Amino acid sequence: MFDVDRVLRAGGLLWIDSHMCHADERRQALARLIGRYGYKKLRWATGEKAGTGSTKAAMYLSVVLQKSARGDLA
Repeated sequence: MFDVDRVLRAGGLLWIDSHMCHADERRQALARLIGRYGYKKLRWATGEKAGTGSTKAAMYLSVVLQKSARGDLA
């Protein structure tokens, strides 16, 4: 995430598609990481993976983020 933030310009869009999370805690950890960098969430969608066959709930995460200008961070 550090390298993405370094390269992406202010106002630029970041699309993370088909990121697989095995637990709700991991999804929340990713949300905290995104929040730490100050990205605006334009789209946040989750869905369960069909036919995992395991007891762990697998989820797909697709997100579109916009990098804020550095002056916008509090």
